[in-house]
Amino acid sequence: LLFMLLWYMRLKRRGVSLAIPIAKTMRRMPLLKRLLEWSYYTMFARALGGMLKAGITLPDALQLLEKNHHARFYTAELAQAMRALQRGSSVATALSSCSFVPPLARTLIDTGERTGRLSEAFLHTAQYYDDALKREQALVAKMIEPIAIILMGVIVLVIALGLLLPILDS
Repeated sequence: LLFMLLWYMRLKRRGVSLAIPIAKTMRRMPLLKRLLEWSYYTMFARALGGMLKAGITLPDALQLLEKNHHARFYTAELAQAMRALQRGSSVATALSSCSFVPPLARTLIDTGERTGRLSEAFLHTAQYYDDALKREQALVAKMIEPIAIILMGVIVLVIALGLLLPILDS
């Protein structure tokens, strides 16, 4: 643990960011990938829906999100969606190239686009996935708790045996 901390501090001094490699590693784990994508989608949809509701045009809003959003590994997907929109694709079709947009959200966005309520569609899907994200996080916490208790028990057992075995041998 100390070695990892020193290694991290050394990389930090050099200006190397570990955020992208850590996020890429998390995206390889199925449950964490879903949590990461839903988290990003809720932030994306809430911001985009709010901008559209405020009167900012869709291309301008997407460009702002692409430049200012924290998840750099989705920037290429947003740029691809912007190019599809410029070619005349629908919003749902353009966002289908984005891995972080869930299929249900695409369907609701398509419906919102056809009915002229795109900002509301983004805001409603953001709220839905935010609630789903909270449920998933609670489930993960419930799954991790027993594993952590067992791990702590094993650590205490090893420490106790390390202290008691030399006493019993003498």
